[in-house]
Amino acid sequence: MELKSTTYNLDGEEYRVAYWQSGSASAEKALFCVHGLLGRSRDFDELIAALSEDFLCVAIDLPGRGQSDWLKQSEQYRPENYLPAIAAVLNILGNLPVYWVGTSLGGILAMAADSLEMADIKKLVLNDVGCHIPKASLQRIAAYVKDPVFADQQALIDHIKQTYPSFRDLTEAQWQRVAQYGSRQADDGLHLHYDPAIAVNVSSGSNEDINLMPLWQAIECPQMLIHGTASDLLTQDVVDLMRELKPDLELLQLEGLGHAPPLMTPREVQAITEFLQRSDL
Repeated sequence: MELKSTTYNLDGEEYRVAYWQSGSASAEKALFCVHGLLGRSRDFDELIAALSEDFLCVAIDLPGRGQSDWLKQSEQYRPENYLPAIAAVLNILGNLPVYWVGTSLGGILAMAADSLEMADIKKLVLNDVGCHIPKASLQRIAAYVKDPVFADQQALIDHIKQTYPSFRDLTEAQWQRVAQYGSRQADDGLHLHYDPAIAVNVSSGSNEDINLMPLWQAIECPQMLIHGTASDLLTQDVVDLMRELKPDLELLQLEGLGHAPPLMTPREVQAITEFLQRSDL
């Protein structure tokens, strides 16, 4: 995995967006991975390792996260303002067909990018996000967008385990990677890797449900939906509705997992790999 970056413009300011790249530069298709609200680009390492022989693989750090620049103002942290950064990285891929894997916010951004024809999306994996998001889940998420300080990596790992119970069955090496790429060092100790100002818009935008039905229904490419059965963001009734509207929607249900599955376990990686590599002709 190689850390790279490019620039984009937002509200008259130039920002740097970072991304991790792996795979063959001569590949004829691209894997594009986009993490969730507070996720990490390196959460996709296992998936990228499985697909790097056949794909040019890219995992982006959304603005305000990881190695990407923080935005100037807290109110700029809105999904529509992440699209210029995504467009800048997609531009690096040229005309390669895109196979998009999006966790939560990363899936929402895929729907938006598809509606704006920003990429030639051939297949889409939506990780625990669908056509409707209940406000109760948004309020729960808003409650944990904070800026705690940790004395060491183990304390940070303990916090992530408590905050994200869906991150289960990970190896010690995977937890160490989550801690390494999920933190930033400051004078007072370890902080989580994101700009705390992200919390402002998350809180203000959690007072009503989000209807993504028009965006989702407009997507024509084959899709795979990953559902943690204990998720409060992608509920079973929404899953049932999506399958009723699109009977060919491929579904992977992970029993007992909440929002959002980590996509690091062998079962998750194998299912996604088989879906993305399978010819649907």
